[in-house]
This record gives sequence, C-alpha cells and structure tokens, in this order.
Amino acid sequence: MSPTLSYYLGLFTLVIFIRFFRVRRDKPNKTDRKIWDYFLIAQEIVYTSAGIFILMLEKEKIWVGLIVIIYVILVFASSAMDGLNQDSEYKLISLFNPIIVVLVVVGAILCFQVYMPNLEQKEVIKEQSTFDSLYQYKVALPFYDNTLKKHVGQERLGKRMLMYFTEINTNRAINPVDSAKKEFYESSVSNPIITDVKGVDEKIVINEDKIVIYQNIIITPKKK
Repeated sequence: MSPTLSYYLGLFTLVIFIRFFRVRRDKPNKTDRKIWDYFLIAQEIVYTSAGIFILMLEKEKIWVGLIVIIYVILVFASSAMDGLNQDSEYKLISLFNPIIVVLVVVGAILCFQVYMPNLEQKEVIKEQSTFDSLYQYKVALPFYDNTLKKHVGQERLGKRMLMYFTEINTNRAINPVDSAKKEFYESSVSNPIITDVKGVDEKIVINEDKIVIYQNIIITPKKK
C-alpha cells in the first residue's frame, strides 16, 4: 500500500470517528439513534478526497475535463444529501450517502493501487525510450595454470595466479562473467604455458572467488 493511500484512508477513518462521536453527542438517547446516522458523511468524505483529484489533474492532462466533472457531481450530490430534511427524506439520504462514500473510497484505492503505478511505469518507459544506454563492463579473471605447478613446483610457485582482463560493451544488461569466460576460453590465453606436461587433469582453473567486475552505464540522448 502506498503511503499516500494510507494517508487518505486514515483521513477517511478520522471522519467516520468524528461522525460517530457527533451522533452520540447529538442523540444521547440510544433509542433515537439509527445505524445509518453514522454513515451520513458523504459531503465530508468528498471534501477530504479533493487532494486525490488534484493529484490526478497534475498527472493526467488529457482527462482534466472529465475529472473535474466527476468531482463537481460528487460535491453537488453530497451537498444535496446534506440539505435534505432528515426526517422526511431519511430513506433517500441513508441510501445515497453510503453509495457516495463507497465510490470515493474505492476510487481512492484504485487510484493509488492501480492507476498511479501504471502511470508512473509508463512515464519511466517513455523517459527510457528517449535515451540510449551503453553498458561497459571490465572483468578480471584470475586463474591457475596447473602446468606451471608441475613444471616449477608448488613451493616455488606458491599461490601466484595469472590474470585475464577484458572489456565488454553492450547496449543491454548482461552477465559479464559468462561473457568474459567465453572470451577467455576462445582466446590463446587459456592455453597452458607448458604443453608437454603429463598427469595434470585440469590444466587451467579459474578462481571464481577472486573475479573482479567493474560496471559503468553511459546514458546519452537518442539521435533523432
């Protein structure tokens, strides 16, 4: 749930609590209270939701007219309910007030859970479509040449490793290690230094734990 939606749901809940205490204050006798008295809050809910409509007006320029019309209808409808005589028109008021409240609350949830995320995603895609991205990777692959151990001796060679370094440029995000390994094994560097050594099963072994990757992303405006 988005923080803005939580904020407005909190405001709606506060309006309901205020109405609850007002009903108990104005009608101290329990027999005078009706269940729908607590839901006659359409006008307050509509006024509270004004900020949601303002956010929509800022985000969606195409539907400005429709958004304004919907809000004006809600204001007039809730005001009309508030202006009716509660004794003679109680059934009409108790019917339409909850409907307006439900419409506003459901609309707020749909706005912040569905509409706003989709709109933000479209804005990101639109922004990304106006730029070219160049992914630059620099990969260092440390490896052991076991033919050297056999030829020189483990004690003299110690933990020395050889290094293969490569740069990879691409227009999309990739796994640079896989690309670097493929390039390494296709190059002459992956050939053992001592070729006539026998009894060595794995002549070239990459040290996976010591691989170093540097990534840089260059973003430039697309050429028209």
